[in-house]
Amino acid sequence: MSINRHASLDQNIRGLGASPTLALNERCKQMKKDGIEVLNLGIGESPFPVPKYIVDSLRQYATEKGYLHRLFLTLYAVLFR
Repeated sequence: MSINRHASLDQNIRGLGASPTLALNERCKQMKKDGIEVLNLGIGESPFPVPKYIVDSLRQYATEKGYLHRLFLTLYAVLFR
């Protein structure tokens, strides 16, 4: 059975680029191939508990607007000291 209907996209989503989440996942894959250790928080749910330093950083900055850059700076500092 085939359905021949005209499908159209809402004007608000036409022209959207690739998913940032999928792009992040692809970048993480490439970094791993390049031998860089990656903590990929892009897609899926980890079977492991969230490390304490991530929870602490989220807790510290979650009430601030634009907290993500501070979170990532904290993570970078902890991972690459």
